[in-house]
Amino acid sequence: MGHVHSPTSISSGPPLNHENQASAFAGTSASAQVNRFGTLLPPSSLDNEIPATVQYEANLIVTHGLFRSETKITAGITFVPTVTPLPLPLERRLVYEAARGSDQGVIIPGPITDPTGWFALPSRTLTGLVNNTQKPVKIKCELYIAQPLSYSSSSFIPCFLSLSSDDSRVLDALCVPSCPQVHLIRKIRHPTHNPANNVGESANMIPLQGFSAAGTFDLLGKVQHVTTTTLVAQAIWWKPPKNIEQSAFRRSLAGEIHFVRGLVPSSSCSFFSVEYFVQMALFNNPSFVFHDKNEDGVIASQLVEIASTHALKGPIPVPFIRPLHTNAATGTTSK
Repeated sequence: MGHVHSPTSISSGPPLNHENQASAFAGTSASAQVNRFGTLLPPSSLDNEIPATVQYEANLIVTHGLFRSETKITAGITFVPTVTPLPLPLERRLVYEAARGSDQGVIIPGPITDPTGWFALPSRTLTGLVNNTQKPVKIKCELYIAQPLSYSSSSFIPCFLSLSSDDSRVLDALCVPSCPQVHLIRKIRHPTHNPANNVGESANMIPLQGFSAAGTFDLLGKVQHVTTTTLVAQAIWWKPPKNIEQSAFRRSLAGEIHFVRGLVPSSSCSFFSVEYFVQMALFNNPSFVFHDKNEDGVIASQLVEIASTHALKGPIPVPFIRPLHTNAATGTTSK
């Protein structure tokens, strides 16, 4: 039996039959279309930052005979859906295989030498002003992330950033490792409680009973859903080797997004979905004020998949920078 806990009381609905199965899957997240997967059950989730949890338990009921009460034995279960990424592209696979067993960081081919191994987010040209002189500036941003867009939760996301401008001084100020702001964002859509619709109820969880491989669960219409957004990782940047194309009006940075430990894999369950996005925000430099941005300051965003295992074939990716692992539940950091 599984339970989806919400902060206050909500009741369960009847299990779906085959006639209404299609309506349940209509709410499945966009990640199922982009990233190939769709799990009927959500992963176990006990995140302190989310006002809902997903817990599973196995119950054994022992019957002792007539006129004797039954004995119930309960054991908690951690459920992690098996989400497997596609194999790495050939060029990157060869680099990782050559570096197998090495303690040194691995430099992978960039998007210029290995264009099929990278995915380009929509480029953006930002216009703005230099704060103290009000001089107009314009800079084109091109962010790349490694393909395929599916990464093991114990791995990382290789990144590559290209900046171009007709003002080399603007590039000198912005194309430094501390300026680009590229994050991994997690969005979890989960049930929540509307007190006005649940007066007098005492239960505090949704029991998911009656599950079958052909169906899912029909929660009551009064159970509302909200999306909780969390920043879970940030890219680390460095200047690439000298053989990477640079010029007076074009600069590049290489980077990696290292994951925290205990990252919940992507899941497109209709009532508890977990999605991840790579997002680029405005540069961390107070000397510039840019005008072309979304209300939340996001320049570009791309849905990605966080898998629970490594690819079935090929080497395990090796980062260039040794990551500092942070536990997703406790926030503690270690190497």
